[in-house]
Amino acid sequence: MKFHYSKTLFILLVVLLSACASGPSRHTGDEQQRIDKALSIYQEGHYFEAAELLRSLWQENPDNLAVYEALLDTYYQLGELPVIWSLRQQTKLSSDKINIVMAEVAHISDNCQKNLTALTEADIDSLNSVWLQRLYRIRSTCFHAAGDDLAALIDRIRLVDTLPTEQQWLLYDDIVSDLASMKESALIMRIGDFSEEPLIEGWLEAAYVNFGADGDSTDQFLRDWPTHPATRYFYGYQGQQQLQKIAVLLPLSGRFAGAGLAVQRGMLTAAADDFEQRHELLFFDTGSAGENIAGAWFSAQAANVDMVIGPLDKPSIEQLAQFSPPTVPVMLLNQSEQDFFQFTLSPESEAAQVAERMFQDGLRRVLIFAPSGDWGQRMSQAFANAFVALGGQIINNQYFNQAERDYSAVLRQQLGLVESQLRAKNLQSYLKLNLQSEAVVSHTIDGIFMPSNPDFARMMVPQLLFNHAGHIPVYATSHIYSGREDQALNKDLSGVVFSISPIQLPPEQLRETLNFDLRMITDNRDLFALGYDALLLVDRLQWMSRVAGGRLQGLSGLLSMGVDKTIQRGLQWAIFDNGGVIAID
Repeated sequence: MKFHYSKTLFILLVVLLSACASGPSRHTGDEQQRIDKALSIYQEGHYFEAAELLRSLWQENPDNLAVYEALLDTYYQLGELPVIWSLRQQTKLSSDKINIVMAEVAHISDNCQKNLTALTEADIDSLNSVWLQRLYRIRSTCFHAAGDDLAALIDRIRLVDTLPTEQQWLLYDDIVSDLASMKESALIMRIGDFSEEPLIEGWLEAAYVNFGADGDSTDQFLRDWPTHPATRYFYGYQGQQQLQKIAVLLPLSGRFAGAGLAVQRGMLTAAADDFEQRHELLFFDTGSAGENIAGAWFSAQAANVDMVIGPLDKPSIEQLAQFSPPTVPVMLLNQSEQDFFQFTLSPESEAAQVAERMFQDGLRRVLIFAPSGDWGQRMSQAFANAFVALGGQIINNQYFNQAERDYSAVLRQQLGLVESQLRAKNLQSYLKLNLQSEAVVSHTIDGIFMPSNPDFARMMVPQLLFNHAGHIPVYATSHIYSGREDQALNKDLSGVVFSISPIQLPPEQLRETLNFDLRMITDNRDLFALGYDALLLVDRLQWMSRVAGGRLQGLSGLLSMGVDKTIQRGLQWAIFDNGGVIAID
């Protein structure tokens, strides 16, 4: 009996061990098939069906990371944010994919700045292309939310590099535009940080040299980065045809001859600085009232020119609409509604820039004091439109007749001095006391915009001082400055901030880059600069059309092109100080 019992026990143990060995194996195989099926349904985008399957699997095995990642992302794709937050409270599982999903959720519900640490530590080698794109996209979004626009842009570049080639060029256009708007100091701080990512390093270097805007940096970049995608955006790259024969239509006779000759002198100076002699200039006189425009226009066409610059005067420009459309590019030197390139010394644009400067300086409620007449009205309107659009308030807009040299009565009313005196008088009457009082300017006035010529300003500024308004900041356009350093006359303008073109107040580095002495240009300096820069723009028009944000430092300002093909001028700033003029930031 004893032997029989031992044999029976042995057989039972064998059977039990066999059951233990075979049972779990069959169960694991079934579970893996369920997991594979659920993950396949999830990857195919059938999220409603996948959610039910994945949740059941995760509840059976809460430590299965792949199932949990897919479950979180499924609920994210379904927009079930509360469910995601609930799931995160039930486990400490962590991975790069989980961090990406949680950053995307955070961006929807609030912001994702706090997720940046986890995102920047992600192991990109462990992510497939889909998750890598999601990482770069959300990380770029989070950097932008944190105020680091350059880091956000760098991740956008990485994102674009993961896309098909046919999609990349469409997105590179936006990247170039944003890189061109970055501060040079920000670019300098990051250049050299991406030696292991040549794509990023090349883009930063391209932006630093402004995509070869000066023409000199192109060769060096192409030597360093011959196959980099940024080369497509370099000035003069891919064999851009240089324009050779240029017709210039200017008023070289009549009452606007002085203006036309100043522009002509600027263009000839620029041509003389071009050692490669790429341009042949043909000048045609339009007359000062457009009387010769037809002959000039058709003569230019007959000369088989590659481009037309001008006209300068509005009567000539208005007549262009009557002629057949030109077959070559045209760059007008005055404002027009016609579909041509336009490069102008627009006073309205200056007024808008003053509005931006005043708002930037913290001024919110301003007065406008302008000379009467059409010019003063246009300047006031342009300023008011820009200032109100920024969120500022125009307290009042007052026009002054320059023939009347005493503005005290109007100023006292506009500055609130009359109301101040009436309040003091009423207080004395109420208290029946003889109080000492002084009229004060209304505290609601933050600043004064004064578009004016030098003569009007020299009458207005001392009267503002006399009427207790010396503490109110006054801003003006470049028209306030005669261009002459006359300390005796300009002393009355001390404290006035105004816009100015580089040729009026050139920095030392600009002088060093020129092959002529700016001091030799004594009259119509702004028009000289217009002509000089117009020739510089000839080879760059197509480049600036392609490179949104492309800039060119000229004598008339920092030049860029708007979407309407208008050349925009970014001006410098100066202040009158004890008769002198000082540049300010």
